[in-house]
Amino acid sequence: MKNMIRILLCLMLAAGASQAAATEVADAKNPSHKKDTQHHDKRGPAPQHKIISDDDFKLLCSLIGEGDFDSDKITIIRAGSIGNFFSCRQAAKLLSFLSFDSSKLEALEYIAARIVGKKNIDILIEEFTFSSSKDKALKILSQREE
Repeated sequence: MKNMIRILLCLMLAAGASQAAATEVADAKNPSHKKDTQHHDKRGPAPQHKIISDDDFKLLCSLIGEGDFDSDKITIIRAGSIGNFFSCRQAAKLLSFLSFDSSKLEALEYIAARIVGKKNIDILIEEFTFSSSKDKALKILSQREE
């Protein structure tokens, strides 16, 4: 079973990496597009990112669920975030697999910039037990790029 999980994770990584590479190639072919996305007007609309599909998210969650320790689960979350973006609700679900606030904060460091939208940040903050952890989570989320 562990080998099957590793194979699935590798396939997910390859898909995410190829998606990221395709974006880089598109940007290289169209330098004005890259310039527009990097230097967008603060008053204009933020660049849109496609949230991971439900099927891919379910696969990622099942892989995380197979992890024995928080460190294993963080590794899977980190790998699964390559080339993917998450809604606040999905990010909260990822954090819910972890047992300790310190692990949740570590995972949040990896995925914060991959979270789309600001409306439901309270869902993320509710995943933390201690007020000091909630404050740290808010700080991490406030530093992310959108």
